[in-house]
Amino acid sequence: MMRFILLKIYVAVIRIIVLLTGNKALKIQAYRNTFFKKQICFAAQNNMFFSPSGKIYPCCFNRKDVVGDVHASEKQWFETKERAHLQNKLKKNDFSEGCAFCKEAIHAGNYVATGSLAYDSWSKNTHEPKSMEFETDTICNLQCVMCPDEFHTTKSHSVYPPNFHETLKPWIKNLKWAKFYGGEPFIVPDYYRIWDHLISENPDCIIKVQTNGTILNERIKALLTKGKFWFMISLDSLRPEVYQKIRIGADFEKWKSNFHYFLNYSRQNKFPLNIAVCPMTLNASEMLDMVEFCNEHHIHINFNLLTSPSSLSIKNLPSAKIQLLIDQFLNSKFRTNTYVRYQNIRHFKSLIHQLQVWHKEALESEQSPMLEYDANDFCRHLFGQLPEEEMQNAEKKLRMVLSGRKIKIRENQFEKLKVVHPGKLSAFIETSSSEEILNRLDEYAVIITD
Repeated sequence: MMRFILLKIYVAVIRIIVLLTGNKALKIQAYRNTFFKKQICFAAQNNMFFSPSGKIYPCCFNRKDVVGDVHASEKQWFETKERAHLQNKLKKNDFSEGCAFCKEAIHAGNYVATGSLAYDSWSKNTHEPKSMEFETDTICNLQCVMCPDEFHTTKSHSVYPPNFHETLKPWIKNLKWAKFYGGEPFIVPDYYRIWDHLISENPDCIIKVQTNGTILNERIKALLTKGKFWFMISLDSLRPEVYQKIRIGADFEKWKSNFHYFLNYSRQNKFPLNIAVCPMTLNASEMLDMVEFCNEHHIHINFNLLTSPSSLSIKNLPSAKIQLLIDQFLNSKFRTNTYVRYQNIRHFKSLIHQLQVWHKEALESEQSPMLEYDANDFCRHLFGQLPEEEMQNAEKKLRMVLSGRKIKIRENQFEKLKVVHPGKLSAFIETSSSEEILNRLDEYAVIITD
């Protein structure tokens, strides 16, 4: 109760400061896990994210600024000039380029979705990481409709060396927490070896697992008795038919049974439990029910922003439909008499702020003319103003990817695509698969038909 009261007082103080100064950027301070600090993000100072490609990034939200590589010497994993460069940028709260996810969340007033909040617990520069995030494999037992194919493979495609878990030993002893993504973490072989090391070398380390909640067996149950496991469990609908339409290959009744096991484990050990929801066109009307479900079970809710595929993103609905959702959500009433309920409503209000930004963007987009191109015309308009020798390979590859297809895009979205830095655009196209290129175009609401 004291924690709840102190939080409300702190939020009230921040609101007063914002009113007195007129500085809306300070609003994020009310959502942070630490007392007021000028610098917003400390991920580059103390965190490592191991990606499926073997490249090391500062966090799971920034997958553009490479700061290391597991195929290099371990000494070059953490203290690199690329990491130092990013640290200097973030000291100035410069969220350009790779930090766009957090920049957009802050701009939308969707503060709880700001990834930087996860790294607030420590702010001093160190010569070793305080936290690690792992997404070393994409093997998964499901084929969720919102996940790109590269994030749910049916077989292991790990590029990590067999002794990777051994290499981590020197780093593990001082970690405060480690987080594991998939695919589905509970079917990634490497993770079990890393968990064994964590439990053995650093038993106080918090092990966070982002799971779809469909895998539970005796091996997992035995593992949970040894370590401090905090779960983030995915749930996108309380209706079995909708849940199974989104989470293809899952069984809702099995999920429910597993959920109650994880819930009891968390309660017995006094660990937090989080539910992760992807609001999309298939489940948007259920968000009120999802909040109430979490409130009833006294667990936290988190809303993941879904912008791709565009056909499933609320962002790309007509403005009138987005407004209907906003009105429905604003008319809801929830009790906020506990810390968890209060936090859940704050998350819900941040989601509403995001919808309001998307509604404004939808109105602007609807005023913008729809342009139609074939593959050649689209590439000519996209690359036409740039030197031929600089963009030749990228344009040739994009023509091949789009060959024989029709492209539709709003004029305002095309202008946004054109202002992407030419060098970065060409490098992305030249080094990415056809599917990755199409996914990136989808983020700009490019409609591609055969």
